[in-house]
This record gives sequence, C-alpha cells and structure tokens, in this order.
Amino acid sequence: MRNNLFFRKENIRSIFILILISLLYTFPSFIMLNTNVFNYEVFMGIRYIGVVIISIIFVFIYLKLFTTDNNRLIVPYKNVNIGVLLIWLTFSSGIFFSQVINQEFPFQGVYFLIVVPLLFFLMIPLTISEIANKIIAMALLLSGGIFLIFSFLFEPINFDRSYFGITDNSNSLGYLATQTGIAAFCLLLNAFKNRKKILVYLFILIFLLSTFFVFLSHSRTSFIVLLVTCFSTMLIFMLQNNIKLRNLFLPALIFIGVYYWQLRDLLMDGVISKFDRLGEEGDLLNTRDEIWLQIINDANLIGNGSDYFDETPFSPHSSIFSIIGEFGIISGLLLVVMYVTTIYLSLKFAIQRKDESFSYLPFSIILAFILFSFTEGMFGTVGKGLTLAYFNSIGVCIFLNKSMHNKKISRNTDFHDHQ
Repeated sequence: MRNNLFFRKENIRSIFILILISLLYTFPSFIMLNTNVFNYEVFMGIRYIGVVIISIIFVFIYLKLFTTDNNRLIVPYKNVNIGVLLIWLTFSSGIFFSQVINQEFPFQGVYFLIVVPLLFFLMIPLTISEIANKIIAMALLLSGGIFLIFSFLFEPINFDRSYFGITDNSNSLGYLATQTGIAAFCLLLNAFKNRKKILVYLFILIFLLSTFFVFLSHSRTSFIVLLVTCFSTMLIFMLQNNIKLRNLFLPALIFIGVYYWQLRDLLMDGVISKFDRLGEEGDLLNTRDEIWLQIINDANLIGNGSDYFDETPFSPHSSIFSIIGEFGIISGLLLVVMYVTTIYLSLKFAIQRKDESFSYLPFSIILAFILFSFTEGMFGTVGKGLTLAYFNSIGVCIFLNKSMHNKKISRNTDFHDHQ
C-alpha cells in the first residue's frame, strides 16, 4: 500500500492543501446564498469563522516551512516585483486614512494594508509554491462547482425565467458558473498540452455544463466575462505553445455540436434577448449609468465613509465606483492603476514562464476579476472566492520568481519539498 502513488506523502499533502484552498474560496460565497432558504446569520458566521481558521492554519504552515534552524523567519526580498506591491500598499493606505479621517475604525484599511499582502500575497502562494497555479485552478473549480451541483439537486430548473438555484439572484449563480467554467477551461488547456485525453473530455464536459448554467442565469456580465477570459487565455496558450488552429479542431467541433444541440436556444432566449430588450429601451446598462453618475457627483478626495451606500437608495454595481463612493477619488484612481499593473504583471509572468504548466492562470484570474469588478462589487470584508484567488495570483506573480522557485529556503522540508 505504501508504494501506491496515491498514498505518497507529497500527494497527501497536495490534497490537504487543495481542500484548504477550496474551502477558503468557498466560504466567501456564502454571502450569495438565498436567505429565504438559508439562515443568514448562521452562514455569515460560518463564512467569517471559516476564513479566519483556514488563514490561521496557513500562517502556522508558513512559519513551519520558512523558519530556519536558528529560528529566523525567511521573507523573500530578492527579485521580487516590488512595483505592484507598492501600488497596493499605497491604495490600502488611502483606504486606511479615508476611514480614519471619516472617524471610522479602519478595519477595511488594516485588512487591505496588512492581511492581504502578508497572508494572500506572501504566505499562501509560497506555502503551495510550485503547485500554486494548479491548486488555485482546481480550488476555483471545486468551490464554484459545489454551488452548481446543489442548485441542480435542490432547485428545479425553470427555462422560462432567469435561474438562480440556491443563490440570492441569477447574477450570483452566473458568477459562480463563470468562475467554474474559467477554471475548467484552464485545466482543460493543461490537459490538452499534456495529451491526457480522459481529462480533456472531463474538463470539456465541466466547461460545457458551467456554460449551460451561465446561459440559464441570463447574466450578461457573466457571459461576457466567460467569453472574453477564455478567448484571451486561449490566445496566450496558443502563443506559448506554438499551437496551430488545426490542433483545436476536435475540441472546437465538440463545443459547436453541443452549442447547437443544447446551448444556442438558451443563449438567444436568455442573455441575447436581454441585451436586445434593454437596448430597445435605451437602458443597456440597466440604470447603472445613472447610479455611477450620482456617485461621481457625490465623490470627494477622501470618500463619504463606509456607510455611504447604506444611506443611499442604490448599490454601486461596480468595485471601482464602490471604492470612489466610500473611500474617495484618490483610492479609486489607485485601484484603476492597480488593475492595469496586475494585468501587465500577469502577461509578463505568462511570457517569461511560458514553459511551465498553468503560467497563463494568473492572467485568466486577474482578467476575470477585473471584468467582474466593472459591474459587480468584488471587495468587502472578505470579498468573494475569485477575490481571494485574485490576491493569490498577484502573490504568485510577485513572489514565485525562478530564484525562489529553485532554491531550498527552509530546513523544514518534511511538509513540502522546496527543491
């Protein structure tokens, strides 16, 4: 039994880490559960307690792995992409000082300024090191897929209206389906590269089922994010591996066949018809433009405080406008700079590490997160599963450079191999 591949120590450790990351990405999504079915207070308690417990576990694992024989803690500083880290710290400082000036306890500022860079940028990516991107992709698939499975099992599908399953609205289900679909697509590309036919067909199936749920939700944002992210990721993957279009003939044929067999009518009757209806009404943004104009009119340099949207009859429907309304124009502009910088950083990572598996994943996650944040709130005390994956992917690009990747950095290799 000990010689069985499954029971090798490194596989057990990888499975343990995968479970932890999957739970870490699952708990934040509890905020999207249907409160008519689930007890809000109970699941919010589980949400926060779960994230805190798993975070503490990763802190202990990091301390175990990165403490030397003379009890010195190792923190990487050479060949680190310091620019994006400085931008994030400046953005977080803006949040912190905005809350202080508005006479609030700066909880959000402290979380962004200390917890995010130390835990999500540094500790978690370095703890899972060379398998980080694979673990993140699989965890996103599992943490999103579980909601789709329970929705299918406990909430009957009605093709005559927008489907939201066990979530609070159809946009939430569309978001979770998109998260699952993008993760499946990234895993599919890696399986295709390594010629693992069974996994190729498995991830094609998961991707198609996720797309099916996106169409059922009638969510325009989810449809656009799925389409743009997968297409962009495909282009990067093809450039990385010098793949000719003819090599994609069979997967494309399968998708086209299933699309015309099952998905086309769902797309036309749901997402596309919604575009047409709102376009004819002259309200393609579904009143979001009016909301954003009001936020801009109320905006100032330091923000209106964390309770700004509690005192208005509307929600921001955008991470950028949420930051502008609550924490000010300066913080909003710094967030835009952060978005541009992380896209560039992830593209650079994909180009420089093109021979490594899943080197395109940080770009996929960062792009999907940014696209969602244009029309959805993605931050908050914890955010969503994709928010934490965004943080982790930034950490991968900042800290998992080749010098750290190939260097033995701790004497404690009994938990994870750093060779």
